[in-house]
Amino acid sequence: MKFEEFTGQVQNLAQLGSKGEATEATRAVLITLGERLKGDEPLNVASQLPRTIKEYLTDSTGAGTGEAFSADEFVRRVAHRAGSNEPEARLLTQAVFQVLRQTVSDGEWRDMMGQIPNEYSRLFQYVEPVGDSKKRQSKQQSTAGRQSLRVEQQPQQVEQPQPVEQPQPMEAATPWQPTGGEAEWQQGDTGVF
Repeated sequence: MKFEEFTGQVQNLAQLGSKGEATEATRAVLITLGERLKGDEPLNVASQLPRTIKEYLTDSTGAGTGEAFSADEFVRRVAHRAGSNEPEARLLTQAVFQVLRQTVSDGEWRDMMGQIPNEYSRLFQYVEPVGDSKKRQSKQQSTAGRQSLRVEQQPQQVEQPQPVEQPQPMEAATPWQPTGGEAEWQQGDTGVF
């Protein structure tokens, strides 16, 4: 991947106004990453990057020191270097890491991630490209508009409540009265054998 392509993707993902801002974001994140990685790992990752970007990862005085600092501290350092606030720095970091992931080999990515604590996982969350989110948002709005038109075109039917039948009081039971040749029953007999 070439320098312009790398920074162009960072610009798109982080929704930056210029290539210059994308270059500064890339520089801030990679210098900080170089400080976090130890030994030759910054050089190994850098070997797969465009020349200018490679220098960001390896030319810092702290590159390869493996300085142990938290994900929050990583973001603070990026914010300081990029001249941004922490929420913006988090997005910049996510964007640069996403492009870095596309650039280096799977083996090198695994080696690098072997030195990164699990608490950094939120910095590796997927950032959706601006064009894709605009397309999806436009599609959602279009679909919602069509659905609302369909709803408006359908006549509204109001269900009328059904009358509820009131239970009738039961009549008092009267003993069975014989008809004709059957045995005579006396008033008060229950008919139970």
